[in-house]
Amino acid sequence: MTLLGKALSGSYDEFMAAYSSEDANFRSKSGRTLLTAAVTNPDIDNRIAITMQLLADGADASAISPAEETTVLHAFFGKRNHDGEREAPMLAALLDAGADINHVAKKWGPVLMFFVRNEFVRDRESGPFYDVIFARPGVDFDTPIARNSEYTLRRQILGSDKAVPAPLLRQFMFAYEAPGGIGDPRSEQ
Repeated sequence: MTLLGKALSGSYDEFMAAYSSEDANFRSKSGRTLLTAAVTNPDIDNRIAITMQLLADGADASAISPAEETTVLHAFFGKRNHDGEREAPMLAALLDAGADINHVAKKWGPVLMFFVRNEFVRDRESGPFYDVIFARPGVDFDTPIARNSEYTLRRQILGSDKAVPAPLLRQFMFAYEAPGGIGDPRSEQ
């Protein structure tokens, strides 16, 4: 199994047996990084351990996959199995290392659309992720959901009169943008 394969599906010990800190920013021929592979590891414990090791060694959390123009956050939230309580510190480390919560990927749109769609990340189970995301400035709800689209993330979160796709996300958005909230441009940062 290659180093990329070990980040993708191996154990932390298997990964570390083949890994050197000089590999932290390795990219495959297709442009996939070890960090992107690590955040998709199906075993949550291995996912966290490998990701945190890569970040400690200086992996570039802001890297964009050339094929789909996705970030490490798109890859992470594109996984089906999550444990917000355990993975929230890893998410904070990714954001601290430069992962872009507002990046719009060709196919998936902005990262927060994963929560709106409820395909891979269930809104009702996402409180720990929201706590991390909305504890920092810079979340842009006016990001278009696709390139050249008039529809924004805000519009998708608000939903319609009949259905609010992500009610917990909606509550966090309102609190974030409330007077004095961290997303209020008038509040001290």
